[in-house]
Amino acid sequence: MFGGNAEGLQTLSRFSSGPGRSDRKLLSLEILRSNLLSAPSGGEDLLAQKIPGLQMSLKKSKERTEKCKSIQHAVADLGWSQPTLIQEKAVPLALEGKDLLAGARTGSGKTAAYAVPIIQHILTSKQSVREQAVRALVLVPTKELGQQVQTVLRQLTSFCSRDVRVADISSKADVSSQRPILMEKPDVVVGTPSRVLAHINAHNLDLQASLEVLVVDEADLIFWFGFEADLKSLLR
Repeated sequence: MFGGNAEGLQTLSRFSSGPGRSDRKLLSLEILRSNLLSAPSGGEDLLAQKIPGLQMSLKKSKERTEKCKSIQHAVADLGWSQPTLIQEKAVPLALEGKDLLAGARTGSGKTAAYAVPIIQHILTSKQSVREQAVRALVLVPTKELGQQVQTVLRQLTSFCSRDVRVADISSKADVSSQRPILMEKPDVVVGTPSRVLAHINAHNLDLQASLEVLVVDEADLIFWFGFEADLKSLLR
């Protein structure tokens, strides 16, 4: 979970041996509420090509090196040379599969901090699992942020767009008009909690069997904008 106007990072992986899956998610919401809604903001640097952990991950398997290097090529094209604090701390932990609660101010590179691990995870998964499925869900509070997240994800997948497909359903278009997009089972879906829930209820989207990564972006605003009930429904 990533929140704005707050700074810090907690590892939630300790829940893995505690409560059940649903309890863990609801417990995460309570920690999120208590830690993000009133924390102070802080400063960051610029984004990085050489992020600790990503380089280690790229070296683990020769057969997936070329596809994984596509992230490096995209980052280089974007001219990013230094990691921000949130990226330096979050990316290595996310690449290890840990659950994270992080906060940093707007413009600190939070989106790339979770986008890079998502892309890496999907590229790695596709080396052994060929079935197309929605593996990552990014929840956002507004359609404007949804568009921004989609832009960053597409920039970072510019060298692997055939392997990692992204769909933004956060707009207020008719649910039926977005159905064909979801029927193609994009690897990453971006949307507001209410929009995602509407598609699930319309049987346009099924996350039960395939979802592997969940990101709640600008989590404090998701609470403030009244999405808490929708969020809890999605996490059950």
